[in-house]
Amino acid sequence: MLLMSKIKKILLVLAFSLTSSLAFAAESIVASVNGMVCIECQKKVIKSLKALSSGAEIKVLVSWPEGVAVLSFEDKATIDNDTVRKAITDSGFEVVKIVKVQEVVNDPKAAEKAVN
Repeated sequence: MLLMSKIKKILLVLAFSLTSSLAFAAESIVASVNGMVCIECQKKVIKSLKALSSGAEIKVLVSWPEGVAVLSFEDKATIDNDTVRKAITDSGFEVVKIVKVQEVVNDPKAAEKAVN
């Protein structure tokens, strides 16, 4: 009986751990951006994407040589793809493709790979 009780406790802890990690999984939105040709272009996109944060903890990474823009969230994304697309196009650039990945992307080459 004591063994059964311990097994139940272990199973409950494992189940809670699994659901907690799924509920708080990191996400990134990665966009392939056409038209960025210099650091000034990159700065325009960064400014537009940072304006979306509204106080939330969002990491923005933009790289003009790779033609990518990334918003990373510690938890689930709080901004949708259409909002990201609009922010980038409003800054004067074309969005070729947007994908959502289940990790924090902090390298331009990894971002480029994600959208290709």
